[in-house]
Amino acid sequence: MEAIEHAGPGQYDEAYLDYLVQVIDKARHYNIRLFIDPHQDVWGRLSGGDGAPGWTYEAVGFNPRNFTATGAAIVHATFGGEPLPRMIWPSNYTKLAAATMFTLFFGGNDFAPLIKIEGEPAQDYLQRHFIDGLKQVARRVKESTQRRRLRFVQRAFDGLHRREGPDAAHEHFAHGHRADAVRVDAAGCGLFA
Repeated sequence: MEAIEHAGPGQYDEAYLDYLVQVIDKARHYNIRLFIDPHQDVWGRLSGGDGAPGWTYEAVGFNPRNFTATGAAIVHATFGGEPLPRMIWPSNYTKLAAATMFTLFFGGNDFAPLIKIEGEPAQDYLQRHFIDGLKQVARRVKESTQRRRLRFVQRAFDGLHRREGPDAAHEHFAHGHRADAVRVDAAGCGLFA
């Protein structure tokens, strides 16, 4: 979704959307079927993965420039040691930055009802922007004269409020400190590092 709305909330990259339609039309010319995957890994690029735009962290009060120093995320571009530990990126699912963002996205109204973005509950705001980004893609594909059908596919991490099932598999790849919801919240409040 970062490619669609990277400049800020509601600011859509029309050049990228034009490019996406061109790729879709070229694939159809060769009878290639496509799936559009609004993919994410560990929320977004600034918390060691990919997906959500950087402004989403700032919208909830994070300063991504401090993620490495505070241990909120292991980010390849700012990781001090070489070589990087094997399979390091899934570690970020249970670190402060990504775990908090997913919790706010899926459970913010229940777990953090006082966190607001521009007066709107964080969960509603983040979900609205995600859905609006998908609508931009759907609108552009619909306007394409050669459209057939559009499918969005993605399965995301739930955040701190669920620790069983398929998402628990990320625990096997953890690097460094892992925390439960209480420890992540305490670290975020500055109670311990």
